[in-house]
Amino acid sequence: MTMGSEDPKALARRIVETMHAKGRAYAFLDLEILDVGPGHAKARMKVREDFLNSHGICHGGLIFTFADTVFGFACNSRNEASVGTSCDITYLRQVAQGEILTAEAKEIHAFGRGALFDIVVTDHDGEKVALMHARSVQTGGSFLPEQESPA
Repeated sequence: MTMGSEDPKALARRIVETMHAKGRAYAFLDLEILDVGPGHAKARMKVREDFLNSHGICHGGLIFTFADTVFGFACNSRNEASVGTSCDITYLRQVAQGEILTAEAKEIHAFGRGALFDIVVTDHDGEKVALMHARSVQTGGSFLPEQESPA
């Protein structure tokens, strides 16, 4: 669902900014939204001390949460309310405190009410840290309410 004549990239930005403002988990991650467009989102976060596991490296669950969050931004970016139905992640290397991670989600295939996404998490040098493959389904309706028509 598009909202009138609003540019699709501007609409996607507005949706993601609304999600970011409303989602309490997003505040915990302290992520920065870098780019967003229809079927696409990119964000960055810094690995803090409270992200570390008992091995002194970033907990995989937080890398997963970061990738899943960016996936959520991408799958809602067209203003069609969507949720994830499955995710698979592969961790490629450990991540230390202080590292800056970037996650980029891209829609690779859409079908009916569903879509498939690839999410790549990289470090500050652009080296891959984790790869996620995810599936979403539209739940019906729009994420943002439709703008009222002028009288």
